[in-house]
Amino acid sequence: TDCFSLPSFNDTILISQKKESYRSGEQVSFKCRKDYQLDGSSIVHCINGKWIGRPTCRDVSCGKPPNVENAVIPNGMSRYPPGERVRYECNKPFDLCMCNIRRNDGKT
Repeated sequence: TDCFSLPSFNDTILISQKKESYRSGEQVSFKCRKDYQLDGSSIVHCINGKWIGRPTCRDVSCGKPPNVENAVIPNGMSRYPPGERVRYECNKPFDLCMCNIRRNDGKT
């Protein structure tokens, strides 16, 4: 028995050729969208008229960076790709201090 209406899965992209129908035993492959990672198999099988398998993609992007007192992130976003760096800018009249701070006991 053939399979029809290829299933769709959240955050996936079909990488096999899309067809009208698939014979029992055929398989199709999916990949995850950018910033998503596959959990489990990327393959779905047509078995006796039913699709078996379910690729699952999970979001691996980073959420909003922590707030820094008296600073902002110019053009900040709510999510960032893995490995992305953010740059904070100080609110006026504050400046970024990259200096040693001396404690009362004389240690830095």
